[in-house]
Amino acid sequence: MTEPNKDLLRYAQTSSTLEASRSTLAELEHTEAVELFQKQLALLKKRLLGDPRSLRSSFVADGVRAIAWEFQQEELGAGFTKMLWELLLRNDDMSMVLMRFI
Repeated sequence: MTEPNKDLLRYAQTSSTLEASRSTLAELEHTEAVELFQKQLALLKKRLLGDPRSLRSSFVADGVRAIAWEFQQEELGAGFTKMLWELLLRNDDMSMVLMRFI
């Protein structure tokens, strides 16, 4: 099969897969679980927009757990070390939390 024909076949297959995925997504959007999830997500967005600091403790707790995990590894990764230094040097609330943690 020539290259243009392969591309056309791949295009047709991908188009079909995309259409099936759209159909499945539309069905799932009307399930109770997804509707509940969307309502919860909207509530979180509203809360975060109304008071950005309201979820700060959750984000900080998740971040601290991730940092603690990194420090439990045999060796710190280069990406983690670079990001840690960048966060420490920002001189904001997060950098203060990190300094206290470390």
